[in-house]
Amino acid sequence: MIENEGKYDSIKLAKLMDALVEGSLSENDEAELQKILKTNKEARQYYLETMQTEDSLYWNNAESAIPAFNEQPRENIKVNVSSKAPLIAIAAILVVGFAVLASLQFFSNVSPEEFASVHEGPGVVWDTSKVDQRLKKGKYKLLSGIVDIVFDSGAKMKVFSPAEFEINTYNHAQVNRGEVRIKVPQQALGFRLETEAANFVDIGTEFTVKVNDSNVSEIHVLEGVVVVKPKRGQMVVSFGKNESGRIEPVFGEIAEISSKYKALDPLAPDMNQVKYPKLPKNSKVIFLGDRNTDFETYLHMVNQAIFDANPSESPTLMNAGMTLRLFNTESEFKELVADLKPSHAVLAFGSEIAANDGAKAIYQIPPDDFEMHIRKTIKRLLENNIQPIIMTGFPMNTRNPVCVKLLETYNRILRQIASEGGFPLAEADEIYKLFKNHGLETKLVDSQQKYCTFEGYRLIARAVLNSFGYSDLRVPNKLRYRVMPGLIKEWYASDAYRRSDVLMDYQIKDLNYKSWSKILLPQPAEDKLAERLLVPHQTYPMQARSLGVAMSITTDWRNKTRAVAEYFCEEEGIKYLNLGEDIKTVWVNGKLLKKELLGIYVDGRHPGFYRLPVTFKKGKNIILIEAQNSFFVSVTDNIDWGLPKPPSKE
Repeated sequence: MIENEGKYDSIKLAKLMDALVEGSLSENDEAELQKILKTNKEARQYYLETMQTEDSLYWNNAESAIPAFNEQPRENIKVNVSSKAPLIAIAAILVVGFAVLASLQFFSNVSPEEFASVHEGPGVVWDTSKVDQRLKKGKYKLLSGIVDIVFDSGAKMKVFSPAEFEINTYNHAQVNRGEVRIKVPQQALGFRLETEAANFVDIGTEFTVKVNDSNVSEIHVLEGVVVVKPKRGQMVVSFGKNESGRIEPVFGEIAEISSKYKALDPLAPDMNQVKYPKLPKNSKVIFLGDRNTDFETYLHMVNQAIFDANPSESPTLMNAGMTLRLFNTESEFKELVADLKPSHAVLAFGSEIAANDGAKAIYQIPPDDFEMHIRKTIKRLLENNIQPIIMTGFPMNTRNPVCVKLLETYNRILRQIASEGGFPLAEADEIYKLFKNHGLETKLVDSQQKYCTFEGYRLIARAVLNSFGYSDLRVPNKLRYRVMPGLIKEWYASDAYRRSDVLMDYQIKDLNYKSWSKILLPQPAEDKLAERLLVPHQTYPMQARSLGVAMSITTDWRNKTRAVAEYFCEEEGIKYLNLGEDIKTVWVNGKLLKKELLGIYVDGRHPGFYRLPVTFKKGKNIILIEAQNSFFVSVTDNIDWGLPKPPSKE
């Protein structure tokens, strides 16, 4: 079963359970509760001890409260529970709490006797002549075919024939024979499936239950946590991802069995998918593309995966995302790509361009123009002996079918160009289809459909690793960072300036910058509050801080920051000043580096989005920057530096 991960915080557990009962449990808190239930033996023992005196009360209350919902106004429903309920009580409260409240919207427009809708596949035969599209409370027998049942709570149950089942309420079903697969979204949290042998209560998951002719139940958990309470005995057991068990109906015995199901993992390594040779040793790869590339998260995943497998083969990865435009000029290409002398270039254009809708639809590019600019960029790459690698994209905006269709057209163009030139393909769109086929595509972008989630970046990294010839490597689910090369670590900063304030040259020599606040980099990526985050390593601010970016430096969003660093050189000479984030203007030794020297690359933010040759004098040099709410500055001897290799595993 599930191994212990250490002692649990009993106070935190009590608070989480209180919030659960009150219906105020947040998404992060829900995940924290799942983790405690799944990984702490002592917590489960606590449930077992308290369940003996309270178990039947809670299950009876849950059972009686559900039908009462249809007869009484919402405010009249009362379930008498303690704040320190056992695990099974939590499940019951979920049934009559979250699921009930989430389902209010359904019952204003449907019959109180109807709880679900049925969608039939081909060849479906019932034991009765007709089954209505809306299912009422009652028993059903499926003789052949497969049907999908969508409960009014949002829970989905796929029924495989032959099967006998019952619909009890909008969040409660019973299986008497056969096999069903349950998928429960957030709003249906607490869905209960019943068999002759046990009750199965979901805490946000996907699982399969099969009942044989002897009333023995098997459960196979694909995602999340399922709480199992046999109808005989006084046991409560939680099942986690990829765990399976058998529950017999006579004494309620639970036995672990080998799983015949495994959760889908489209990002898993696959030796059978090797299409391309591995990158040559000492390769230098530059990434060109959209905002997802600019944020660099998937670049760090690729960097870490290859380095951990074979440090001597790990390529140098460089970034030009959001700085090199798709419709780039020769001078821009030379400055941002050719001068860095890469051996390979990944073209990641398409997803963000196609996702523009509403007022931003003007930024969409007609397919013919898109093809023209892609071909022009590839021509420049080949002229500079740079091998192209082409990435197909997955939809960032699925609400607008026009955006989806446009991206499909872009992807067809990219595949055609790759086929003509024999270029490797990073097929992010094909991996996306695996997610979509299993209803998991919403995990890949945020709720605003604007940015990738961490899982979305993992998808892109999987596609890139495959195109690099590393389909056998696993995509990291936790990143380790090292600061960027040449980071300037000590700054004096003040944010008492409005963004409209213009700094004049004559003012620079009079700046009393040593009276300003001091910023030491890298800033701590995690503090006591950050440690409470479910996945702190998966947030962009923590990634940026770990790399050496100064984050959240203004106390008033209307202000800008002026920051000064003292940089010492042993000898006079040219070095590269590497800029990133929200830097707007830069002075070195009182000389303003004109804004036009920063070019038009105002959309880039990654460390080193602009690498500027500067002559530094021997001894102390004064670097002054103006930025909005974050900045990155480093000084290197060379222009072609790449992402640092990750620190060793702990």
